[in-house]
Amino acid sequence: MFVKQGEVLSGSVPSVGAKMYAEELLTQLRQMYGNSAAEENTPEYWQPDETASRLMMFFDCVNIESDNKMSLLERSFTSAFNDTEKLFGGRGRLPLESYETKQLILESYFNGTRK
Repeated sequence: MFVKQGEVLSGSVPSVGAKMYAEELLTQLRQMYGNSAAEENTPEYWQPDETASRLMMFFDCVNIESDNKMSLLERSFTSAFNDTEKLFGGRGRLPLESYETKQLILESYFNGTRK
């Protein structure tokens, strides 16, 4: 999601491979969220609150049978964010909205209030 968020909000595409991978995942996620490809190409769709909400809904749907589910999700989320940041050129290269989305998720989802 961060690849697409970065693409729409910054206007830059990190690589053809990243774009293709993001599009494949988004195609699958459209069924879950009920949105359209056209909606995904608007800045409004990728604002921090809305993006964080979709990610948290996705996390809730992930079935991990482990006492460490939250830890595994948080590590996966952080790793995916860092990988996306590298695709866009390193720290601080994603749109501000991506960093705000990350902060919302860390505070709202991984602060221990969800199980």
